Amino acid sequence: MRKVVLFFLINLLFVSVVNAQAPVTFPTNDARNFALKSYTTHDGLPSENVTVALKDSRGYMWIGTDNGLCKFDGYTFESLVNIPGNTASISSNFISALAEDKNGKIWVGTMDGLNILDPNTEKFERFYHSDKIKESVSNNKIFSIFCDREGTIWIGTDDGFNQYVSNKRSFVSYKPNQNDRFSIKGKSVNAIVEDDKKNLWLGNWNGGLNKFDKVSKHFSNYPQTESQLKKSPNDIWSLFYDQKKGCIWVGTYWSGLFCFNPKIQQYTRFSSHDNINVGAFSIDKANDSTLVVGSNGGFYFINKGNGQWRKIGDINSTADGYVYNDGAGIMWLCGKDALTKVDFTQYKFRFIPLSIAPREAKSMLLQGNMLWLATNEGLYKFDLLKKTTKLYQHTNNPSSISSNQVGKIYLDNEGALWAATENGFDKFDSSNNRFIHHHYWS
Repeated sequence: MRKVVLFFLINLLFVSVVNAQAPVTFPTNDARNFALKSYTTHDGLPSENVTVALKDSRGYMWIGTDNGLCKFDGYTFESLVNIPGNTASISSNFISALAEDKNGKIWVGTMDGLNILDPNTEKFERFYHSDKIKESVSNNKIFSIFCDREGTIWIGTDDGFNQYVSNKRSFVSYKPNQNDRFSIKGKSVNAIVEDDKKNLWLGNWNGGLNKFDKVSKHFSNYPQTESQLKKSPNDIWSLFYDQKKGCIWVGTYWSGLFCFNPKIQQYTRFSSHDNINVGAFSIDKANDSTLVVGSNGGFYFINKGNGQWRKIGDINSTADGYVYNDGAGIMWLCGKDALTKVDFTQYKFRFIPLSIAPREAKSMLLQGNMLWLATNEGLYKFDLLKKTTKLYQHTNNPSSISSNQVGKIYLDNEGALWAATENGFDKFDSSNNRFIHHHYWS
């Protein structure tokens, strides 16, 4: 019990002082410390098969399912569903893609139509493909929606890639053309990302990875080599642009996860080393060193450095699922049986195990990166950066601490450490690593 209380007190002191002095920094969204919370139909979801998630600029979460769209304020779910005969309702209940535009409108892709939601009125405007209207969206099955840095909306469908022209309220469509070497390869666009040069990268079914130059309107294709004995690695299902690593993470349906380096045009596979996780259906980052990927066997943390896969809880994933980092310390996992929140902010303390048993802790003090701990058998100094420990005990050396019975420790105005011991008051001379004694007599 004493050890548990000691851990709590140490971390309480450590966090409060670190917030003031910031001597030690830790990566955000630490994949070792998180809490899981799942939401199901019992909590208000219209379905437990969750397909997509988005946090808007007002802080609301929008959750797509196969049975309607939800607005989540952190406490309750409000469902928005198709109402037959009401054209201001959503076009279809199977939600496949979400994005927010520069005006705060929510773009909603479904398996039967494209929608724009006004979050203030909660009314939808629908867009459908029409063979008679060239400027209509190219197909009613919407697989991906992306708002680029300039505010332009791009839509991937089951048959073509689309740019929304806001001033005309129309669409420009791009489809494969065997007679045009600069045309898109693969008609189904499952994923869209943007790199730091404002190029768009598209993940296409049977077409592999495409790069779209928004100025020239040209597509460049980067397929992987196919084998007759294996299913195609060019059936791409998900993408993530890694600005820090300078690569495009490519999730395929049959062949797993790859990192594509645009500079050398090379793919590196990040295998799960099992026969279960053959697909990488959704990708986002937990932090700069860790991805979260939805695969056949569930959701996984993936270490970008060593390629290690580590499963997150016992959450079922499907190809229709999704991974989303809301930018506030929470990952949202859209799975087969629930919406799961991976909360990296749940644990406010950084646990530091200190093995001092069977000694009794009397007092503690944080001095920069050094944690001092007074006990009944000496004075400890813990270096929190180097993770080293030093124990000061009384010996025959006159410069050692005057007693092992240390009660209180203090810092004076000059930053020197003082220790009240059974035999006197000692000042620690850090430059010479010795104690200066100030004895008292009763």
